[in-house]
Amino acid sequence: MAEIIAEFLVESNELLEKLDSDLIALEKSPDDLELINEIFRAAHTFKGTSGFLGFNKLMSLTHAAEDILNRMRKGNLSLTSEIMDAILETVDVLRTFLDNISSTNQEGDVEVDTLIAILNKLNEGASPEKEDTEGATVETSKDTAEQENAQIPLKKNEDSNDTKEEKSTVTEIATNDSPVSATEPENIKENAHPTDDKSQSTAKTSTQAEGPQSNAPVGAAKNDGKDSKTAQTVRVPVSRLDHLMNLAGELVLGRNRLNQVNTFFEASLHSLQSEESRSSDADFSGETKIRRMWERNVELLSETNSALALITSELQMAIMQTRMMQVASLFKKVPRLVRTLSREMKKEVELIIEGEETELDKSVIEEIGDPLTHLLRNSLDHGIESPEIRKKAGKNPVGKVRLFAKQQGNHIIIGIQDDGAGIGAEKVKARAVERGVITESEAERMNDREAYNLIFQPGFSTAEVVTSVSGRGVGMDVVKTNVSRLNGMIEVESEQGVGSTFILKLPLTLAIIQGLLVKVSDDVFIIPIVTVLETVRVQKNSFNTIGNRQVIRLRDTVIPVVNLREFFGASVADNELQESYVVVVGVANKLVGLVVDKLLGQEEVVIKSLGEFFENSQAIAGATIMGDGRVRLIIDISEIVNIEQERVV
Repeated sequence: MAEIIAEFLVESNELLEKLDSDLIALEKSPDDLELINEIFRAAHTFKGTSGFLGFNKLMSLTHAAEDILNRMRKGNLSLTSEIMDAILETVDVLRTFLDNISSTNQEGDVEVDTLIAILNKLNEGASPEKEDTEGATVETSKDTAEQENAQIPLKKNEDSNDTKEEKSTVTEIATNDSPVSATEPENIKENAHPTDDKSQSTAKTSTQAEGPQSNAPVGAAKNDGKDSKTAQTVRVPVSRLDHLMNLAGELVLGRNRLNQVNTFFEASLHSLQSEESRSSDADFSGETKIRRMWERNVELLSETNSALALITSELQMAIMQTRMMQVASLFKKVPRLVRTLSREMKKEVELIIEGEETELDKSVIEEIGDPLTHLLRNSLDHGIESPEIRKKAGKNPVGKVRLFAKQQGNHIIIGIQDDGAGIGAEKVKARAVERGVITESEAERMNDREAYNLIFQPGFSTAEVVTSVSGRGVGMDVVKTNVSRLNGMIEVESEQGVGSTFILKLPLTLAIIQGLLVKVSDDVFIIPIVTVLETVRVQKNSFNTIGNRQVIRLRDTVIPVVNLREFFGASVADNELQESYVVVVGVANKLVGLVVDKLLGQEEVVIKSLGEFFENSQAIAGATIMGDGRVRLIIDISEIVNIEQERVV
């Protein structure tokens, strides 16, 4: 039974998330009968499985919502904003039930009678004639369940509008024309229904605080591939994927080792050829045979190495792709959030979503949910103006918020753009001076871009009044913290009166990375390439001191520098190095230059944990094994940046 409940929870959560997006889409297209039927079938399925498992509150609440949906699909009831609010609240309560069941296997003490009464009143008040909803009921007798196969048949009565008998299992908790599948237990599918290649990748939604349902929705692009063939999928524990990824990492290390051996053989062959050119005629014949044997061995080794490298790369990519999820799993939650916030703030907002098909590692997606929410709150609260203010400014009273994602090399770009008021750099600097974040002299020297970055300071906010949405100065600090943890970057672009754009630049994956090898004294360290913006060779006299920090000026930008020799305790005499390299790295909204002795090139490396004994090592993210068998440490760039900031303060 526990396994059945576990499957029920996974797939019910998927159904609820699909319901969220479908309901918002329905608010934009209230006459879309096909969409209404989809929503009805989801509620129908949810009610049946809840009843079979004995979750009576769940079943009763879903039944009340199903009655309304049943009348709507028959054309006897029209969607109103009150009905939409009640059904969305039902989805929220159902989600609370699922959380309780997940932790205790019980529904918990959740009061539903009031909400059921509201739903019934909305259903009855629309028409004096009581509709027969018998066709929407589900047989839940245990006699109809094939327990040995963990199946839960859901059979419609003969008087249902559907002509075919529908059956469903817990692992396939949908009607025949709306299958649900997933590749991972945690993978929240973008759609409970299959889509084809012609599905729209751009979702346009709009929200209004007031007005009838026809002009006040936040919706998502309708799926036009409902009849496409279901993809074959299987649920796999994430731990198994992690194990495969670790094995792929070991294979990468083996490939690097073989490449090192190949390099050694080539060097030995070159040495042998040099010796042969200097040998006497008497020794020439024997050495020629040896040389030819070496040449053949090196050739075979090179071929083997190339083949292994190709297979390793393909296997590594295939395993990485099993961990990739579409950002749609995040983006599909946004329309509901925008609808709620815009109604609360009495603003009119059109939401445009692009690039939902962009894929990102599951572990990265889990980290950016909160930053995405806070950035959207920021855009709606501080960015988009009220309709009255927008009209006075000559703008469309309906504000626009654009959420987009795209791949750029080994990075994923996620952006939030609005056409609101923009960020007032002077206002930000004034508030920062007022709160003691910066001095007046620092504010005078600060350009607009530097001023924008002040909004990421802990506790900083430009809001005059603290509301339930913003004003506490917590949200943007959360954005910076989470993005820093991922070795990502935040860029802010803004023009007052025109709008603002927040760009998140994130790594595709966190397990296997491209690293820049640098020499620091007698040691070699690895800097994640994802954080590197540029490298510069500089002379000793290129550095300046401002206050208690060392800086370097690059193209009119003053960048603080950290000498890694000093940072890791390998101090150097003043006259020892006349020339060095500065690796400019960026984390979140901060830039820092790392001073190193030499640049040794790039290499793909596998991040290994240092274990509990070394878990408190300062500014070290992990280690890797190089091709020659040596262990090299990977620098934690975000920690170095944080330490530099604390030192300055």
